[in-house]
Amino acid sequence: MDKWHGGSKYEIGYEPSGFVAGSGQEFLLHHLTSSERNPVLDWGAWRGRNLSVLRSLGREVVAVDGPWARQATIGLENFVEVQRFSQLPFPDDYFSAVLSWRVLHNMHSVQEIMASVRELRRVMCLGAPLLLAVRVAEGDEPFPVKILNGNGNGGKREDFYFSENSLRDYVLWGSFKIVETHRIEEGEMVDGMAVMNRYIVAECLAI
Repeated sequence: MDKWHGGSKYEIGYEPSGFVAGSGQEFLLHHLTSSERNPVLDWGAWRGRNLSVLRSLGREVVAVDGPWARQATIGLENFVEVQRFSQLPFPDDYFSAVLSWRVLHNMHSVQEIMASVRELRRVMCLGAPLLLAVRVAEGDEPFPVKILNGNGNGGKREDFYFSENSLRDYVLWGSFKIVETHRIEEGEMVDGMAVMNRYIVAECLAI
């Protein structure tokens, strides 16, 4: 068991949150096109929660996650297991789009987040969209903040949360430019802090 997913049930496509599996899939359909030739990267594919949408586009999809997702991703075409998101086994300028669905807050450190974002930029084509689902905390903190959250097993874990400022001016700065932010009504209280869900479209910049 890993630090995040504990005793969770592994099923292809299973995802209890409508934020991820409902309105999120509509968001993906709107921002992905079937005309691009380069593949799409599902960065942190987990249970294959977006698999049905990606298949409907007729696009080649490469799914990436860690060893904890091995069982969950049985049946996913082109699943690549990685030890670090900051070290991807793909050439430069390879993907025409990347989706990252509630991945960044699970990382261990700000340094890991930054290195992983730079690595995403390396493997993406210039101008390609990065489609993010993130948990955004209220306030204007300039850097990612760690707060305690429930781990689903009665315990606590440390998660990262981001203000919109920290995403734009710190996490993505220099690699991506945010071009759209969609405020999703669903939210939650975590350690006394209001945390809202956001869908973000960021454009891949020239290095």
